[in-house]
Amino acid sequence: MSLYQVLGVSPSASPEEIKKAYKDLAKKYHPDNKETGNNDKMQEINFAYDVLKDSKKRDQYDLSSSGNYNPFQTGTSGNFYTHRYSNIPEDILRELFPDATFDHLFGFPQRQQKPKETKNKDVYISLAISIKDAFLGSEKLAQVKEGTQIKTLSITIPKGIRNGMKLRLAGQAPRQNLNIPAGDLIVQIVINNQSDLAIVSDNLVSILEISQIEAITGTEKEYTNIDGEKILVDVPPGIRHSEYVTIEGKGMPKANNKGCGNLLLQVQTTPLKDLPLRLKNKLKKINDELNNNLK
Repeated sequence: MSLYQVLGVSPSASPEEIKKAYKDLAKKYHPDNKETGNNDKMQEINFAYDVLKDSKKRDQYDLSSSGNYNPFQTGTSGNFYTHRYSNIPEDILRELFPDATFDHLFGFPQRQQKPKETKNKDVYISLAISIKDAFLGSEKLAQVKEGTQIKTLSITIPKGIRNGMKLRLAGQAPRQNLNIPAGDLIVQIVINNQSDLAIVSDNLVSILEISQIEAITGTEKEYTNIDGEKILVDVPPGIRHSEYVTIEGKGMPKANNKGCGNLLLQVQTTPLKDLPLRLKNKLKKINDELNNNLK
């Protein structure tokens, strides 16, 4: 009988087909199966699979085989489980016996036991803050539930923190197991943008309102920054609606105290409303004169 016949496959069978056939037979004939258990048959199957699963051994067998097969002689010496299973590849054995606990009998390395937990798991929460909180730094309160109790925690927001950054509060997480130390509380920062203020990289972006006349002639305009500082902004003549005026060093604090980004003020021109007739006539006269000069 050829090795292919032992496994019930054709000589052209793929490695996957050989492995599947072996698994089916090993499950059927392993000695613990009281209905079909046969130690000699199992060793015969093991021998066939050991040759055919290895491409070099299989090639040698195909070239030299006379079509007859004499399985190696079985014996009864040695450890009971080792004798029955030592020739079954470990990956197959794991599939056949997923709940087995006798690894040491096969010479497999002992599976490491899952270490006992030495502390509770870390807990993640999110905390919403304002741009001003991020710019100046602040103290915020957060509440977490531990069992039936509510814990109130004070969280220090460092100056210049960015959206999405995380703060770690060691040992402050609520505990699931009260008999071991608490894990860490991981706080993810969410910065709420405002309609007239935003953070872009290290820059603060805000709005500066001026009149249409000021946009034409240029002006100096006072702007109150987020920290209360009064800044005199030089608006150049001819600036257009939605263009930016840059104030260097007045933006968000950078990491590691390496200065600040810039303050970017977007110009918003407001229309002239409810002008007295006298001023409207003057503006019309100026506009007519400008149009004549452009001809």
